[in-house]
Amino acid sequence: MRKFIGLFTFLLLLNIFTFKASAVDTALSVAPAILESVTISGKKNLTKIIIINNTNFPLPIKGQVSTFLSNTSLPKTQSDTYNAASWFTLEPSDFILQPQEKKEIAVTIVPPKKSEPGGHYATIYFQPLIPADIVSKESTTSLARVGVLAFLVVPGDIKEGLEIISLAAPIWQTFGPLNFDFSLKNTGNIHLLPTGEIEIKNILDQVVKTIPLEPSAIIPGTTTEQSLMWDKQLLFGRFSTTLKINYGTNHDPLISKPIYIWIIPWPIILVIIVLLTLIYKIFILNFSRLKLAFKVLIGKDDKS
Repeated sequence: MRKFIGLFTFLLLLNIFTFKASAVDTALSVAPAILESVTISGKKNLTKIIIINNTNFPLPIKGQVSTFLSNTSLPKTQSDTYNAASWFTLEPSDFILQPQEKKEIAVTIVPPKKSEPGGHYATIYFQPLIPADIVSKESTTSLARVGVLAFLVVPGDIKEGLEIISLAAPIWQTFGPLNFDFSLKNTGNIHLLPTGEIEIKNILDQVVKTIPLEPSAIIPGTTTEQSLMWDKQLLFGRFSTTLKINYGTNHDPLISKPIYIWIIPWPIILVIIVLLTLIYKIFILNFSRLKLAFKVLIGKDDKS
């Protein structure tokens, strides 16, 4: 009851006073943004997270741990295998941060005794417990929750595997830019951070452009999709496109089958054809008439 009255009084004071928040993107910041750890089954692992209140007013905070895979379409058995949310304990999990205060949160990680080898994942969230409309409208502060991504690895039979599911682009276009869509699936039991590029060659098999992949982590059993673009506008001819990737601790190579694209800027070609036709009619077909007329003029000049 006392906690309820205290929180009610705190929110009431926020309504009475107009706080001038400092010009920051978010009210809270955390470090580290990514938590990586090798965890032994059944053994306690201790680490810490630093959370900072960037505003000039107190913030009640609630910490919680949820699955890292909440937005993926995995079967429940796989989701349960890779979900490590239940392994975490935060101390404290609920607290009040004073203006500009920096607080250390103790994080305890205890994997179950029979945890499967490979990667396990979770997200640690810290949520301000203040409705956004309470803060002054002039404030640029966002009261959105902040999170820490947790990448845990249980030693054992680690399997790294990646497949190129698809690489797609239009078969033909009139002008650029060219858009490429591709998808990659992690078939192993640990997260991967693949690197690579899309390689584009012309009809002479010469490399004319390479587009690097955007960095992203792929969780086991999930598929990631990316879209890349070659922003050149004026192109002509046939181009071949290949996706080249390296992944895993040994930088294993992975190369897709090439796809072919035809770029035919027909409006420009049509204009050129019309111009050439006009030139042909004016100067080629009428050349004999112009020549005869020129001779007549020369002849008249001679008689005079």
